[in-house]
Order: sequence, then structure tokens, then C-alpha cells
Amino acid sequence: MTINEQSEKKLMTKAAQLYYEDDLSILDISKLLGIPRQRCSRLLKKAREVGIVQIKIHRSDYSYLRNLEKRLQKIFHLKKVVVTEVFSNSSDHIIQSVAEEGAHLLNQLIQPNLSIGVASGRTLYELVQYIKTLEERDYNIKIFELIGGLSRISANVVATEISRSIAKKFHAKAYFLPAPAFTKDQKTRDAMLKDSIIKAALSEKIDLALVGIGNVTPQTMLIDT
Repeated sequence: MTINEQSEKKLMTKAAQLYYEDDLSILDISKLLGIPRQRCSRLLKKAREVGIVQIKIHRSDYSYLRNLEKRLQKIFHLKKVVVTEVFSNSSDHIIQSVAEEGAHLLNQLIQPNLSIGVASGRTLYELVQYIKTLEERDYNIKIFELIGGLSRISANVVATEISRSIAKKFHAKAYFLPAPAFTKDQKTRDAMLKDSIIKAALSEKIDLALVGIGNVTPQTMLIDT
């Protein structure tokens, strides 16, 4: 190794220590070492290439989540599965964790001319809070309510309000289903299905459905209704 190479390696090591260990910016390091910023950036890049700096990502903590995703994909023949980690058995915490992960995935799937169907429930209500507002206003996204009105539940978690909130985030047009989710008998159901407005709403095709999956308990929203 020549004197110049030794000097370069020493400078490279010093820059790497200041950047990775002392958390200094490239601008601060370049001033401290008396070198241009461009050279400082090149030194840091080369430090990784030659092995002076080695970055190791510890995946073991989350490998069980990825393995679970793969198992679910295989068992249920799914294209994509995302499993999120929770740190409490609290139902509120679980719902918020699932909602946050769901919103992150939804933002990745958004594209122009998308038709999205929206159901009801607490998880979807929470999901709205984590959705990023779309910067583009010309995506021509359409939001369709998937389930009719439900009684005895909070107005915030019904599909109408959730659809309206999502439409606002995506600068989309919302289409509502003007009918109850349940009818007292088949005669009433059949009569509603003949209504031109309801028929038009039900005939729409969607590209993506947002549906919550919860426990079947007496406290579950649909059962309570």
C-alpha cells in the first residue's frame, strides 16, 4: 500500500467514524476534514465498498412475521399477505396497529382510475386516520359503499361516513348505497333490489375492497345490529 493509499484509507476511516458513530452530516464532516462535500460523499461510499463500514440488518426479530405471511399465502392461496406486530392484547391497540399497516398498504396500491369498495367497522374507521392525503387531484378514483345502513352503531363507523372520509383523502367521488344492510323479510329485500338507484349501485364493479374481518362475538358490530 502506497503512502497516498494509506492516507486515503485513514481519511476514509475518519469520515466514516464521524458519519456513522458521531452522527455528523456530510457538510459538517467536509468542513472538519477540510475537503469538498463531493469527496466526502465518495469517501463514505468507498468505505462501504471496501469493507471499512459494514451494515448489518438484524432480521431475526421480524423473521417470524415474514414466515407467517408466507404460510398464510400458501394455505389460503393469496397473492400478498401483510402481518403486523402488536405489543398489547388491548383491542384498541390491535385495531390501531392493523389500521396503520392497512393504510400503509392502501397508499401503495393507489393508482389512477381505481374503483374502491368500502365496508363498515371500527378498523376501517381507524384506517382512515392513517391514510395519506393524495397530492394529485386528477386520479379519477371512485369510492363505492359496499354495505347499507346499520342501526344501533356509532355514525362514524358506518360505510357512508368512512367512504366520505376516504373520498376526501383521495380527492375522489363517493357513491353511496341508499338501503339498509338488513331487511325484515325477503319480500322487502326483493322490492329494494328492483329499485333503479339500488340496482345501479350494486351493478358497479370495483378493483379493490376494504373490508374489516373481526371476531364473531355478541359485541361484534354486525351481530349487535
